[in-house]
Formats: sequence, C-alpha cells, structure tokens
Amino acid sequence: MDKTIYSVFLVVVIVGACVIKLVYLNCKERKAQQQRNRNNNNSSNINSNRNSVSRPIIQESTPVARANISNNYVYYFANGRGPLEDRTFCFSYEKVGESWRAYIVKMPSLRSRDASFALTHRLRADDGRTYVCWDSPIHNLKDMQNVSKMWADCICEYIKTGKRFG
Repeated sequence: MDKTIYSVFLVVVIVGACVIKLVYLNCKERKAQQQRNRNNNNSSNINSNRNSVSRPIIQESTPVARANISNNYVYYFANGRGPLEDRTFCFSYEKVGESWRAYIVKMPSLRSRDASFALTHRLRADDGRTYVCWDSPIHNLKDMQNVSKMWADCICEYIKTGKRFG
C-alpha cells in the first residue's frame, strides 16, 4: 500500500513540475513575442515624410479611459472589443519647452493598414522617438493625456475598419 501511495505522489509531483515549467515557458515566449512585435512596429513605422503635419479633430466626448501608471509610463487600454493586446498603448508624457508631448512607447500593430506618419498622426522627435501629432501646443498634462487617449481610440478604429481620422 505504501508503494502505491508513494508512486501516486511521485506522479503528481512530476506532473505538477511539468505544468509549472510549461507555464513558465509560455510566459517567457509571450514576453519574447511582445518584444518582437515592438521591434517590428518601430522598424516598420519609419516614414520618409516625417515632417508632414495632419491634425486630428478633438471629439466633444472624452473617451472613457482605463489607465495604469507604471515606471513613469501610462498604459492605456483603448475602448472597443477584441484582445487586450490589440488595444494596449503605452505613453510617456514629457514637457518639451512650454508644451507637453505624448511619446508612444507601445502601440498595437497596424497590420495591413498604411503606417505613414501623416495618416496615423504621429511625428518623430530629433532623438528618434515617436509622439502623437497635434496642431497646437498643449500646456497641461491632463489635456495631453486626453488627446493621447482619443488618438489611441482612433488608431484602434483605423486598424479595425480602415476609417481615417483627423
């Protein structure tokens, strides 16, 4: 009887260890895939016409936001349906001169949509980082956060339907 209990115990321990290892590998692979996606977004979003200026229109209703602040980054989960990774944006807000900028740290893949900076209302800073394009200086952080949230929702709609904004 003791051998049977011991054998069952060993099987349970081995299966448990295998499950833990699989979960660990799955998490590790998911992080690697997210990093590859970030690298692909950064390399595919380069546009030779970086100084083109096209401005989004402010919508009267402010989008409902769910934002998490982590390590000086703000993660915004855009409105809509679909997998969370297809709606996750990460912004870094910085004051440049008298105006605020929302630097785009992470955004979903544009898939087959045109990724030009003019069409997606993005600009590239001198240091190579990408930020949300707007037609006038924004003098306070709260307004810049609202602009970037609206921009993120518009980008998600553009990815989903191809509907241009601005």
